[in-house]
Amino acid sequence: MVRWELLFVVLLAPLLLFPGRFGVLAVAGVPVLWGLRWLDQRHFIRRTPLDWSIWLLLFMVLVSLLVTFDPALSLPKITGVVLGVACYYGLVARLEQPRELWLGVVVLIAVGCVVAFISLFATNWFDKLPVIGSIATLLPIAIRGLPGSPPEGFHPNGVAGALIWVLPLMFTLAWHYRAKKLPLLPPGWQWPVRISFLLTLLLLGGTMLLTQSRSGFIGLLCGTLALVVIPQRRLQIVAGTLVGVGVIAAIMVGPQVMAAYNHTAIAQSAQGFNTETLQGRFEVWSRAIYAIQDFPFTGIGMGTFRRVMPVLYPLFSAGPDFDVGHAHNHLLNTALDLGLPGLIAYLALWLGTAVMAGQTLRNPTDEGLYVVTLGLSGSMVALFTYSFTDTQALGTKPSLLLWLVFGLVGSFHQTTQVALAARQRNGVAPVPQAEADPSC
Repeated sequence: MVRWELLFVVLLAPLLLFPGRFGVLAVAGVPVLWGLRWLDQRHFIRRTPLDWSIWLLLFMVLVSLLVTFDPALSLPKITGVVLGVACYYGLVARLEQPRELWLGVVVLIAVGCVVAFISLFATNWFDKLPVIGSIATLLPIAIRGLPGSPPEGFHPNGVAGALIWVLPLMFTLAWHYRAKKLPLLPPGWQWPVRISFLLTLLLLGGTMLLTQSRSGFIGLLCGTLALVVIPQRRLQIVAGTLVGVGVIAAIMVGPQVMAAYNHTAIAQSAQGFNTETLQGRFEVWSRAIYAIQDFPFTGIGMGTFRRVMPVLYPLFSAGPDFDVGHAHNHLLNTALDLGLPGLIAYLALWLGTAVMAGQTLRNPTDEGLYVVTLGLSGSMVALFTYSFTDTQALGTKPSLLLWLVFGLVGSFHQTTQVALAARQRNGVAPVPQAEADPSC
């Protein structure tokens, strides 16, 4: 059973994604799997750099269950986090050999393709850009009523946030292996796989364009730029300086901008409220900040913002029936759901994964792992940027991709560290970065 832990996690996934009467039983199945691992290997989980962050996050999830005013409303988000943690530890425990690591990458890309294909016929498309909007409106909403999805169809911004996890990775793979031999594939499979790369890019990129999501486009642009910056040390210094200046400017100017939104919001209230505008998001962000100030240590409970905000923090320009499902910012939304300790744990997850990716890129032992880690790093930059103006809240179904990417990065880091230790024992020098990836 320990050997097939990932299979059991997959079997538990429907019960955790759509918790009903058996949701609590499915949650109990995860520690049962870890208990079996202890019986077999004398440890519950494979140790990783993210352990303390994950345990703090799970503790705050438990606190969220205790403080929420509606446990039934919070339960799907809580079970979603449990499923994500189970996927993360399942991946780092199982993916060790090169073939297994590449299989994990294929699964991530396949999930992205499935999301893109279903979204083509299940999304309530925007009509923002003239040509793209007219094409999007031709697609019928043939798939409705999926569990947990809005009755009018998927939101385009949510679709963009899911595709962002895969597109930078596909850009990297398609570019790096455009003329090189793909690893672990016989000669007869080389060109068919390259053609599948192009078809996958067409599907993912075309669906991304149809979303017309400004947050998604900005995030994808930043993620693509990161693919160029990360391998170059000088560009890293320049980019780091620019980001630092931007953060300082945001800290200095942000409060004045947040205070100034008040007058504009009241002036535009007659025109209706729209979270797709920057002004509408400013208003939602201010309500999230009020709630965090009132509940800094525990949060308001996972997934309860849409019910709490109209009662305690009503909007100026929208009635109480207007549905705002999240705070449109992943940092604010995490602090809302899990309090400031939960936000600290969430940021530690991102920082720890970034450090693991950086160590893998600095000390590459395999060209393929270097290329995939670079692509996943671009995906992380893209999603983090996208999430400043939109979000995939922890525990939602798209947020499962976050744990898959973190698990893959953790597996690559673990494999790289084992290989480096073996090289040091044998007196072999590490592979230079330029040799691992000549195209950089």
